[in-house]
Amino acid sequence: MLNSNERQLIALLQETGDPKVADRLFVDKPLILKRFLLARGASIDEVDDIVQEALLSAFLYINNFRGAAKFSTWLCRIAYTKWVDSTRASSRWIKLLSRMRDSGVTDIPVAHDVDFERFENILGVLSEPQQKVFLHCDWLGHSHGETAKLLRLPLGSVKTYLAQARQLIHSKIEISDD
Repeated sequence: MLNSNERQLIALLQETGDPKVADRLFVDKPLILKRFLLARGASIDEVDDIVQEALLSAFLYINNFRGAAKFSTWLCRIAYTKWVDSTRASSRWIKLLSRMRDSGVTDIPVAHDVDFERFENILGVLSEPQQKVFLHCDWLGHSHGETAKLLRLPLGSVKTYLAQARQLIHSKIEISDD
């Protein structure tokens, strides 16, 4: 299963957590992980980041390795999980962008650090007008007046929808945090 040098490095890393030991243990692993991910359909643009995340996770959770499988198999499983998670997050982002475009939002920000699944669940409790107003005001930072113009709604309706949306979101967050 494991060669003696690899077994010793794993044991030493599990005992000490020394990054220099990790460097020695992981020295030939990036190429293995890259090939593995590319063979499964990962894009060349994303594999370097995924490999780095996988190696970092392996370092942080080295004590979870029990030797039941080859070390490279364990690393490949971590890398594959990171790739799947990345693909899911990307898919959620695309769906959210599509929803925003459908609601008339054109100046969509490039990136936000959001838990997309939770954000989609929260948006799901809002009516369509509440979603649109919330996205314009709280996500994009438009003023009430700008939002009213863009959505062709009366200013009072924008304020009402936004207040309702915030109240519903606040109650949803309180419920899910318990």
